[in-house]
Amino acid sequence: MKNNQILLCCAMLALAACSSADKYTIRGTWEDGAGQTVYLKTGDDPKQLVTIDSAVVKSDNSFTIRCKAPAEMTPAVLVTPESRTELLLYRSGRPVDVKIWSEMRRKLKPGQTDSVDVKVQLMKLVNPDPETAVYLSGRDMASGHAFISLGGMFMLMNAQEQGLSLDSVFNVKKQMEEAFEQSLEKFLDSTKNFRSSTFFIRDFVLKTRSFAEAQRWYDSLTPAVKESPEGQMLFSAIERDSKFNVGGTPDNFTLPTPDGDTLALYSLRGHIVLLDFWASWCGPCLAEAPNVKKIYEKYHDKGLEVLGVSLDKEGDHDKWVAAIEKHGLNWKHVSSLKGWDCPVAKQFNVTGIPRMYILDREGKIIAQDLRGEELAKKMDEIFADAQ
Repeated sequence: MKNNQILLCCAMLALAACSSADKYTIRGTWEDGAGQTVYLKTGDDPKQLVTIDSAVVKSDNSFTIRCKAPAEMTPAVLVTPESRTELLLYRSGRPVDVKIWSEMRRKLKPGQTDSVDVKVQLMKLVNPDPETAVYLSGRDMASGHAFISLGGMFMLMNAQEQGLSLDSVFNVKKQMEEAFEQSLEKFLDSTKNFRSSTFFIRDFVLKTRSFAEAQRWYDSLTPAVKESPEGQMLFSAIERDSKFNVGGTPDNFTLPTPDGDTLALYSLRGHIVLLDFWASWCGPCLAEAPNVKKIYEKYHDKGLEVLGVSLDKEGDHDKWVAAIEKHGLNWKHVSSLKGWDCPVAKQFNVTGIPRMYILDREGKIIAQDLRGEELAKKMDEIFADAQ
């Protein structure tokens, strides 16, 4: 009888543990937020998040969201009209604690030159679990990289406007980039046993770094992480993107030409193809154009085709055509006229332009991200081997 009671207790404890792990609970306090609503949203597109739950703040300024936990780790956002915080939903069995409060900060108001005290609402997770902490650190790393890139661009622009030497600006920018690289290596090396690190590799490394680097960091993950649903998700993303990197053969695509016809990538099979992502408004792209023009004139008769994929927007068709004519870009051109939402640019993970790929006669990518002398030298090598 006693043994049966012990077994029953163990079974009840196990059931309670499973029930707890199968739920996620978000507990929070919202300073002076009684009666307000907090929304839990998720989705792949930040502009089209879907509300999956919500809670009204009680009279004591507390709120609770308690629902069934997803089978896989799911990035989500907790949102109010004035603040938000990212979090990670999964079967951890551990509640998520959130704090929402307001404080005065010095800011510039629109149309004013002097800073003023402005009341802002803030939200943060309190003591997030290790997996969530890694996920949030990865998001911070990505934001830091964007800040460095944007800050470097503004420093260069200001230096040029003021007629200052660019050497010191380049040195500062280089130091910032080197510091980021060190932080990136340290972060990835220290998080290879965390399932949530796969989101950072997929969303940042795979999209902004070389494919070889993303593959290297995937290989460094522990077997347990690779075998997890998140690891399999990352593997699928890497396998998919392998088509659009050196050694891969991209899927065919068809886009409109300037005259309203269409052109398919696969129609250029049998030629060496320089796939050039650019835009009429892109200064660095137009600065690279004379080099591409020289290469095209040198090797077009020997089998080189250049295909320009413009990231101009709808309504800029005339600017696109004018740039082609003005700069004598006498090769093949296509564009979806959807700007950065161009489906082909997304397939190739184009996050900056100019971006170039060289495809061999069978359509396989044999080089990418070459410009200037490096691009010319590579073309010389390709056509020397073809003789």
